[in-house]
Amino acid sequence: MKKLYLFILMFILLTACMGCTRKAMDNAPLPRYVPYAEIPDDYSLEDAKKDGCVVFENLSLTSGEEHWQNFIAKTQKGEAARIRLVNYYSLEARKEQVTPEHYEEIKDQYPVLYVTDLSYDGRRYSTYSVIEGKEYQETWPYLNHYTGEARPGAAFSRYDCYILVKDKDVTYEALERALLSSHTKDFIAHDRIYINFIKD
Repeated sequence: MKKLYLFILMFILLTACMGCTRKAMDNAPLPRYVPYAEIPDDYSLEDAKKDGCVVFENLSLTSGEEHWQNFIAKTQKGEAARIRLVNYYSLEARKEQVTPEHYEEIKDQYPVLYVTDLSYDGRRYSTYSVIEGKEYQETWPYLNHYTGEARPGAAFSRYDCYILVKDKDVTYEALERALLSSHTKDFIAHDRIYINFIKD
């Protein structure tokens, strides 16, 4: 009987400890980034990871997942929050997809790194980025989460995506069709802010 009581006590303590850990993570402060305008021209992949950005390398999440989950937890509670996401693309990941001639033509353009700030004010989401000197800003009412198995023949096995949308009920399949369609009638406004293709 004493062993049973001891087991129950340990289970209660462990459950309470896990709850405290989750609460502490939800309440953890997000990284404080330098203003976007102060990001240096030579900002690197290593800098992004060190600064606590959510980093994707060739569409796979490689750093900052805990900060992203913290951001999501805060926004789900209606709290204002801001997170910085970095997408890094190397030509090596595409080397088998291009001809040797095309590779020689574009190799000096890689790697490329794009920085996007995502903020939430308690009601809406806003994005801000600068690409080749041009500013891009957009406001969205919803940030939808989509997960699932990849299509047959894909280079990855699963996807985990957060996409900014105007329509809360839009499906991932509808967004995929819109992305691949050449017809304007199929267009659906959205921003694939967090794309993580997972290879098992």
